[in-house]
Amino acid sequence: MFEVLRKWTELGADGQPVAMRWAQFGSIPEQLTYLRKMIDVYRATTWARTTGMDIIRQAQCPARNHACFALAVGAAVQERIMYVREFPERFQTPPNTWRERAGDCDDFTTLIGSLLEAIGVPVQVVGMKVGGKWRHVYPRALIDGRGGKQLPLNLDATLRGVPIQAMANPIRRALERGMQVETLVL
Repeated sequence: MFEVLRKWTELGADGQPVAMRWAQFGSIPEQLTYLRKMIDVYRATTWARTTGMDIIRQAQCPARNHACFALAVGAAVQERIMYVREFPERFQTPPNTWRERAGDCDDFTTLIGSLLEAIGVPVQVVGMKVGGKWRHVYPRALIDGRGGKQLPLNLDATLRGVPIQAMANPIRRALERGMQVETLVL
């Protein structure tokens, strides 16, 4: 069961106040649900809409081209945000991740998800259990395809060195390495 144990405010690197909370979750699916809810909250902010629009304008995406929108946002996050491991685990807000320019896979997920949903691209949160342990989470955009089908576009921006447009599906990568994989999609 999700429980907030403590709340406080700190100053971020830019001197702006950042609301912090220490929370305890009963399970990984509960954590993934929390991330999905964070996307739902931040997608409605002016910050997410403005930032997402700035990214797709800079990438010169054609109107209504959700694949271009998704790849542009994924690439911008991959370029701007440095992956850092966290211990103990913390869940940053998307604006804080953008401002701090650092986060782990859950921070990348909520950032990309919020930006994309703010500009009309639906996103799923994909949790990966590898070798019996929950190890990774990433966002997956849903792009309209032929016949009304929604096609998944994986946006795991945590890896550098491989452009987001050329990145392999994280699930497929793990399976190709002989790992046992389970997923939870929200």
